[in-house]
Amino acid sequence: MYRIGTTESLYSPEVTFFCAGLPDPPSIPNLIWKDSSRMNINWFSGENSGSSILGFIVYMKLSTNDIYSIVYDGSTDPNTNYLTITSLNNHQLQVNVSYQISIRAKNIVGLGGYSPILEVILGNFPSSSNSVITGLSDLYSGYSTIVKIQVRKKYFSD
Repeated sequence: MYRIGTTESLYSPEVTFFCAGLPDPPSIPNLIWKDSSRMNINWFSGENSGSSILGFIVYMKLSTNDIYSIVYDGSTDPNTNYLTITSLNNHQLQVNVSYQISIRAKNIVGLGGYSPILEVILGNFPSSSNSVITGLSDLYSGYSTIVKIQVRKKYFSD
């Protein structure tokens, strides 16, 4: 109700809208190290598209399968970008088996796209000091990932 001699604003209080989209995919996972039963990977976040990243989901599968399984759901530490993987579907990782890994970021809007795939084959490496390991490097974002390993046994005579 208006009274004579007073005025009230015809405008509502200012409203701010928050606009966000799905996060961009993370970088391709980097293989930090591996042995015959586990691997350590890390990754870099993509753009958050206007909303903070709430965590990362890490997917993994055997290269011969079509379906990925979740090996990390992001709930333990939403800020993590480093993971040690020792099993897939409650089975220990195996030597000479090819695994594929991809990662998605999540924010308040939902899950973003998949990262490029990292393929890893676990193996036993020679423990002898006279073995030579050579590798080809794939440079990505300042990190090196060995994509091929050739092992030759060298024999020396005294």
